[in-house]
Amino acid sequence: MADSSAPAPAPPTEAVANMHLDSVTGEMVSKSELKKRQKNRERDAKKAEKAAAAPPKPVAAKKDNAEADEKALDPRQYFEIRSRAINKCASPPSLSTSELRLLTIDYDVRKFTTDFGHLKSGEHNKDKILRVGARIYNKRASGSKLVFYDVRVEGVKVQVMCQAQEVTGDVSFDDQHLHLR
Repeated sequence: MADSSAPAPAPPTEAVANMHLDSVTGEMVSKSELKKRQKNRERDAKKAEKAAAAPPKPVAAKKDNAEADEKALDPRQYFEIRSRAINKCASPPSLSTSELRLLTIDYDVRKFTTDFGHLKSGEHNKDKILRVGARIYNKRASGSKLVFYDVRVEGVKVQVMCQAQEVTGDVSFDDQHLHLR
């Protein structure tokens, strides 16, 4: 009699007695599973509450996106966009008095080394303001307050360092360097 030594199967009511109703999903689950689900729901609710209370993340500056977009263009598209931007800046009706200085050139870069060769590295001559016409070959920014330009005119190369703390006037540092590429 093998039947007497084997334990009798548990009645179906005992297995159901250990199950609890999940009120959100309507499922019957074990007590530990129910606790786990409730804890996850509380955690998700706290995260959602925290995300709603947090200030929105700042959007990247528009000028950085414009520069990145221009780098992705083919040469023909890039030329057209830059030509339109230059023509817009050069047309007299759009010039304000603060932008008029951009079009006047009063110094020849080729004689820069003879005029300022006596200055040591890091020295400044703030008495003289130079307006040069040159082609920008490279632009590098070191943070938001320091910009370097490598400019060339007829084989002469000069590195221009622009610092935000040196800016005077009503035009902000960012506005001065917005269209230069």
